[in-house]
Amino acid sequence: MKQTSNPRLRNSQRSTSRFNAFKLCKYLVYIVLFSLSYFYGYMKGRTSGEEEAAQVYAAKQKSEENRKNADEKCFSTTELNNLINEKVAEKLEMNTLKKIPNPGKDENRSGGLEVPSWIQTWSKVSKKDFLDTHDYGTPRDHNGDFGDVLLLYNSDPEKFEKGVHITAADATRSCKELNTVIVPSEPMTCTAILQGYPSYQLQRWMKDVKGRERNQLVHVGRGLQRNGMEKFAPPTEGQTVSHWKKLIPYLSNLDALVNDLKPKLTKIARDNTIVVAVVNLGQSSLLMNFVCNARSKGLDISNLFVFATDEETLRLCNAMGLSCYYDEVNFKELPTTEARHYGDRIFTNMMWAKVIVVQVVNFMGFDVLFQDVDVVWHKDPIPLLKHGEEYQQFDMMFQDDGARSLRYAPYCANSGFYFIRYNDRTRFFFTNVLYSGDFIVKSSSHQQALTA
Repeated sequence: MKQTSNPRLRNSQRSTSRFNAFKLCKYLVYIVLFSLSYFYGYMKGRTSGEEEAAQVYAAKQKSEENRKNADEKCFSTTELNNLINEKVAEKLEMNTLKKIPNPGKDENRSGGLEVPSWIQTWSKVSKKDFLDTHDYGTPRDHNGDFGDVLLLYNSDPEKFEKGVHITAADATRSCKELNTVIVPSEPMTCTAILQGYPSYQLQRWMKDVKGRERNQLVHVGRGLQRNGMEKFAPPTEGQTVSHWKKLIPYLSNLDALVNDLKPKLTKIARDNTIVVAVVNLGQSSLLMNFVCNARSKGLDISNLFVFATDEETLRLCNAMGLSCYYDEVNFKELPTTEARHYGDRIFTNMMWAKVIVVQVVNFMGFDVLFQDVDVVWHKDPIPLLKHGEEYQQFDMMFQDDGARSLRYAPYCANSGFYFIRYNDRTRFFFTNVLYSGDFIVKSSSHQQALTA
């Protein structure tokens, strides 16, 4: 470097050299400190990693040791699954079934009857005793009231007396509600009883019905028979429209009919009861037979009111000194001859007349004893039907038809002789029968409409 003779310039060059040396030393210090810090961190991390690896290895060894101990002391996986399944099945069975001893000497030999858990106990009662105690109007079996009734309880009743049977009164003493189900006696008939929302209807499934899928239970209506015939088939559209055409003149003329009939019926009513009959000219000889028979026995038929469906029968009826009425609006198109056989067109048309007369008399507030004209009395039936102690619980009482066919179940009510007490229930009932005229035509009898 070239020396200068200027003193200030030489001092400045020396200061610059010292400053550069200081900066170099500073950078060296930084490098050393960074190197030391990096080395320290590297060594510490390596030590921690080794310690962590050692801990993981130790935990793994411990887990392996525990697993081996568990295998020695516990079930295998297969055995454990089997045990769980057994316990679950046992719990489900406990919740579904329970063994209930028979409360009598006639105990099940297996030690009890397995039933659903909602059934607390059960009893057995004589069928005759049960129906005598709880008579709800169903007809009795033709072969007698043999056999037993099974009663199921969903809560513990009072203690029963020991014995094969207990009385119906004892069996139902603690019941706040009694639901009765009658099942058919045909072979291979199964009955399912379950607890749930009440339906008050018997649901039917049938198998091997003609025209239906075989070997499979199919849900069916109450009127289906095994031969495939449907006894409760709905009316056709034409039958319904035809019935509406009959209803129009009846309902339109109802006020005038009531105003005309009410004073006549009030005049002859005995104990507020009217004996009602419907007759055309073809059946008039049967009416004469009834009247002559009753008068020969001195029976009171002063409350007999005859609805004649043609003018010839009206004149004959008046000649016998009876109370008679001809409704030209509703009867003018009815036949005058007798039916040739059950269910023919004449028979069905006369059924409509029988529906009208009972409905209107009952509607006016009278008790009604309706009878066909082929009936004769041995005694006056009204006192027994109206005031008999055993009949006070019934609103309607029908002659037993005798036939136990499916179409008339469950009451087998015969419409040739029946008694009706006037109240809101019977008024509503016979108004509904009035509106069911299309079904009467479809089934060829209003007996079926009574229980439809």
